[in-house]
Amino acid sequence: MNRPEAAIMPEADDSVPPDRKLEYLKRQLDELAGENFRMEYTISSLRLDLQKKRAGFALLVHLQQLIGTHPDLDGFYQSVMEGINATLVMDRTVIFASTGRKNHFRVSHWLGFKEPEGAKLAASTIVFPPGFADEGNVLLVNKGAAPTPLSETLRRMLDLPYFICLPVLAEGRPPGLLLSGRCKEAWPIYPPLNQADVDTLTAIVGHISASVRSERIRVLEEIDRFKTRFFANVSHEFRTPLTLTLGPLEDLRDGRHGPLPESAARQVQLAHRNASRVLDLVNQILELARLESGRLSLETERFDLAAFLRDVSRQFISAAERRSISFSVQLPEEPLCIHADPRRLGSVFSNLLSNALKFTPKGGAVRIGLAADAETARITVRDSGPGIPAHILPHLFERFSPIEASSDWAHPGVGIGLSLVRELVELHGGAVRVESDWGFGSTFTVELPVETARLQPGLSSDKGSDATFALPEVALPSPDDPIWDDDDPADDDRTTVLVVEDNADVRLHIRGHLSDVYRIIEAANGEQGLQKARECVPDLVVADVMMPGMDGLTLCRRLKGDRQTDFIPVILLTARAGRQDRLEGLHTEADAYLTKPIDMAELKVRIKNLIRLRQRLRDRVQQTPEREQLSDLLHPAEVDAASTAEELVKRIRGVIEANLGDESFTVERLADEVGLSRGHLHRRLRILLGEAPSDAIRRMRLERAAQLLAAQAGTVSEVAYAVGFKSVAHFSNTFDRHYGCRPSAFAA
Repeated sequence: MNRPEAAIMPEADDSVPPDRKLEYLKRQLDELAGENFRMEYTISSLRLDLQKKRAGFALLVHLQQLIGTHPDLDGFYQSVMEGINATLVMDRTVIFASTGRKNHFRVSHWLGFKEPEGAKLAASTIVFPPGFADEGNVLLVNKGAAPTPLSETLRRMLDLPYFICLPVLAEGRPPGLLLSGRCKEAWPIYPPLNQADVDTLTAIVGHISASVRSERIRVLEEIDRFKTRFFANVSHEFRTPLTLTLGPLEDLRDGRHGPLPESAARQVQLAHRNASRVLDLVNQILELARLESGRLSLETERFDLAAFLRDVSRQFISAAERRSISFSVQLPEEPLCIHADPRRLGSVFSNLLSNALKFTPKGGAVRIGLAADAETARITVRDSGPGIPAHILPHLFERFSPIEASSDWAHPGVGIGLSLVRELVELHGGAVRVESDWGFGSTFTVELPVETARLQPGLSSDKGSDATFALPEVALPSPDDPIWDDDDPADDDRTTVLVVEDNADVRLHIRGHLSDVYRIIEAANGEQGLQKARECVPDLVVADVMMPGMDGLTLCRRLKGDRQTDFIPVILLTARAGRQDRLEGLHTEADAYLTKPIDMAELKVRIKNLIRLRQRLRDRVQQTPEREQLSDLLHPAEVDAASTAEELVKRIRGVIEANLGDESFTVERLADEVGLSRGHLHRRLRILLGEAPSDAIRRMRLERAAQLLAAQAGTVSEVAYAVGFKSVAHFSNTFDRHYGCRPSAFAA
């Protein structure tokens, strides 16, 4: 077997010429040099990769240190792009920002472009494929990558043939994308982009996301601080006018300027109660401002917690009795001494008890209890109110919590009270929590340390357990004024207005301005309002928008969607004055939409105009010559044995005439005897005669009285009783309003 010539060792064979030996050795040296060059190239590439990895790691550490240090994101983005281009040997790096439209992005920051090119880029918008940014996809474009519509668009837009593009995700949303690349690929300085580069950029994107979150947190904290400072400044400005409001009201209430009529005294008490509520809110805002700035320190004392809670509870006994709420205080007789600030703790428990009474319905129960072990005192405030939905519980103690009132739960307030409760309890080294079973009430538990060591430092004095507590003044919840309807027969001839409002003070305020002209019926929520509208069929409805349960918008839609009540004008009242809110109200077919505080003059004019408009419509229908057409206005479902309008009117008049002398004869009896519901009877008489059933009864009584007086068939008193009036004064006043003269003058 012959070996190749190159494998023969010519130096061992003396017959081989020297020049052949020299040639062989040269070939061997060349092979060794080539192998050495390849090894040096490999080592150099490995060294370059190691240097890039070290530089990339150093860049990541540097970026991590920069998170949250820049006053804004622009500086951080600039550091990121400079680090990428220098460390990863990239030529151009850009950051895309979301335009607000889904999948639409624009270049917000760039590096490696001349200024005219960058300005041109900033004016361009690119649409990424659906889901590309949301799903965290990565686009790697190198020499071996197949072209796609997106990669070709980016190549042309950026004049960049090779690049990596990946989204920046913050809180699950894509605020932007990062793109970085090279203009050429050539070993060893410009190696092809690979997965290692993708991994490095992915880590950098993670730092960008962290910086975006940090910036958002910083901005939100700054907004919260600004909001607190703003409210604190405004609250300080409120104190002077509130002082000049409460002082004169207290002088009037206390009789300094002489005794007040009962109606005026009620108005003064109403104004004083609500001004005190504003002052209480101002004080809460100022407390939050002190907490925010760190200027709130506790003025601690040693006192008996059980005796303290007993004193706080006494302030709420009368309020509970007025609202028929069972209020129990279950506190131990033996003293339980703690170190705390009694004034601040007074605010905590007054707030919890006030809320418990506010949300507990008539006939419910509120209980405050105290239990303790060696380290902790636990105070519970339990109510039997509607409870709190589970989705709201985690946000209940958040400051200015953006909790929206739902259709089945409303929490009026601005998110200060319970936030202040938590802040003050935690300042005492304690904790507060809430448990609620939706539909079965809520329980708030405050835990306070018994020992002094767990208190945050403050000004401390030891007054003993028999100290007299300087408790804060509490704006107690206003009592629920009784829901009453003006059913005095003397007012039967007046236009009826139904007021639907969950705040008793607002109902009282509206009644005070309207009751001299209109008969007022009240309802405390939408369900009651709908029921009373169907029973009484008022001439007009005034309803608040934001109410627990059925709100005003839903009430309006229900009224306008029911043939029994769709003709009743509805005026909506709300504290939400935005354009969208007004449009939402008007879309329910509301006839008017007024914002709070209520301009009573405007409300009166609106009521007057709407009622006058309905009166014109009734007059037009009443003057229709074709009486048969009126029967078409009756709904088929309401047609009974009375086949024509004339027969129905004749039957109604016959029933009324047969009962004119019966003072107990009512609209309900009339409806029963003609075989209609009260609502249907009211609707038909409105259409056929242009008057309500009570108006028809009163008119026919007055007509019969006029006939008797003209025939001198009896004295004024005898005639009054003969036609069903309960008193001569009532008869005389009603007769005067109808005929313009007293009955005695008519008889003469």
